[in-house]
Amino acid sequence: MSKNLFDIKDKIALVTGSSKGLGYTLAEGMGQAGVIPILNSRTEMELVAAVKKLRSQDIHAHGYAFDVTDEDAVIENINRIIKDVGEIDILINNAGIQIRNPLETFDTEDWQQLLKTNLTAVFLVSREVAKKMLKRKSGKIINICSIQSELGRCSITPYAASKGGIKMLTKGMATEWGKYNIQVNGIGPGYFVTEMTRPLVENKEFDEWLRSRTPANRWGKPAELIGAAIFLSSRASDYVNGHILYVDGGMLPAWFAMGERLNTDVADKSSTSVHSFELGQNYPNPFNPETTIQFNLAEQTFVSLLVFDLQGREVANLVNRQLAVGRHTVKFNASQLPSGLYLYQMKAGGFTQTKKLSLLK
Repeated sequence: MSKNLFDIKDKIALVTGSSKGLGYTLAEGMGQAGVIPILNSRTEMELVAAVKKLRSQDIHAHGYAFDVTDEDAVIENINRIIKDVGEIDILINNAGIQIRNPLETFDTEDWQQLLKTNLTAVFLVSREVAKKMLKRKSGKIINICSIQSELGRCSITPYAASKGGIKMLTKGMATEWGKYNIQVNGIGPGYFVTEMTRPLVENKEFDEWLRSRTPANRWGKPAELIGAAIFLSSRASDYVNGHILYVDGGMLPAWFAMGERLNTDVADKSSTSVHSFELGQNYPNPFNPETTIQFNLAEQTFVSLLVFDLQGREVANLVNRQLAVGRHTVKFNASQLPSGLYLYQMKAGGFTQTKKLSLLK
């Protein structure tokens, strides 16, 4: 029995946004596992080329050009696929776009287009495919989320909002459709080398920053997502529902573990004094190595202000002395430190607090 758990041969899988990038890689990987992949794109020429490339590998691929944000087109083409090829066993909602701009200058039309493509399309396609799956009481839906479903980063806030929305849509779908033997899960890629991320890959500062906060110390290869897709498409995942499987080289657990290592944002409740600690974050311009640390002291006390790297090693001792009541400001130029994530820890009497700050150079 166990040898057939991951068998998905002859299953029909619709992969949206699959004429190139991660979508094409997933369609190709599924096809190599015996699936009949249905490719989708808005661009007919790219779609025809992608299908031709898969068929040259003896993969029985099909292509349907339609806009996944167009409700009428979605309904029409889902019915066409079922009529032409057969019932859809597996749906992979992969179509998505990225638009980078500071949030305060982000264009409203770009916001709407990004949400329409990344989030609304998942709802539209899933709803139509699920209608058929519900009748058969069988089906697998995989939504491509992102590590940004959990984490924020400057200049891509709308993208993070859309991916966070997909995460919760996934959980809602799993809750509503689980009783019909439909499993809905997500894959959350970390940073992979794709056409969309090429500008970041070629940015030396960002590349160093990424490697420093990823335990695997590298970018992901698109083919490394195929195993997760096969698992979530197979009988091996029949009791897995509403889960987001992060394929990120360990970035996400490392991010949260950093705070735990140094008791991030925990204050000692036994302290009778009230102090506050603020970090003048350089996120608006992460390439600026100068950091401003401000804190208020409710009483005269001994203050320790240290900077640690991710391994918990002290890299800077900024304050280590008795200070008077009032507001204090400390400026720290971190130009001698390599790019990465650092932890600023302040101790004042019984008060202890640690904050994170990323540095790109």
